[in-house]
Amino acid sequence: MIDLHLHTTASDGSVPPARLVGMAAEEGFSAIGIADHDTVGGVDEALRAGRQSGVEVLPAVELTVGVEHEIHLLGYGIDHESPALKALLGQMETDRDERVAAMVRGLEEGGLPVSAAEVRARAKGVVGRPHIAAVLVKNGAARDVADAFKRYIGKNAPFYVERRKKTTAEAIAALRAAGGVPVLAHPGLLRLPRQTLWQWIDYLQKLGLQGLECYHSGHSPGDATFFRGAAAEFSLLVTGGSDFHGAAKPKVRLGSGLESWRDFEDCLSALRKRFRA
Repeated sequence: MIDLHLHTTASDGSVPPARLVGMAAEEGFSAIGIADHDTVGGVDEALRAGRQSGVEVLPAVELTVGVEHEIHLLGYGIDHESPALKALLGQMETDRDERVAAMVRGLEEGGLPVSAAEVRARAKGVVGRPHIAAVLVKNGAARDVADAFKRYIGKNAPFYVERRKKTTAEAIAALRAAGGVPVLAHPGLLRLPRQTLWQWIDYLQKLGLQGLECYHSGHSPGDATFFRGAAAEFSLLVTGGSDFHGAAKPKVRLGSGLESWRDFEDCLSALRKRFRA
């Protein structure tokens, strides 16, 4: 078994990198991808744990980008010390911090029980909306994280603040410069008509996209079939990942959504060949 899309406490996951690698080893996973949001802060710890436990850890990152349409890009096999990638991530972290600060100010002005200090204390690495939500839940302003997003900080909620995003072309170029393989994460969650999705994948492939995350905990079997067809049509690699976050998404376990991925070993071999090339 493999799972190439996992989040740790370096971003908005609840499990530290080394512990997550240990969980993967205990559950029989041979390879995993540590792909935190807009940070590579958990990669070194995960790689060390992988060497000790015998689990192959693919260094990765998940970038939220796209001025024209927001997408998530996974980058696999990256040199996480790459100056080009570090520069991009530094800019994105600044943008993320400013966005979170603006939302917290709005919530405070609206009389909600939250403070910047509490939110920062919740984050072990990159700070984000899930940390705000956790504070709102802790202080009794929301039933759970989903409720906090719906009522306060989700899109179209009263205290939502749009984030500044890098262009898709910038992100793909930075991932390629870092020796990585850019993959479109969970395309089924873009909620676009399939004809539009097909056109979008074509456009991204021309920008340098190299893979599609066909298998995901949020994809239906029909989604997986559709994206396998698109991957074949555009000569893109096939990947899959649960999008595990731990406590933030308690229903998503290691391997969720990957049960029908029968040729994962062949797909992983093709991915390895691409980033080693």
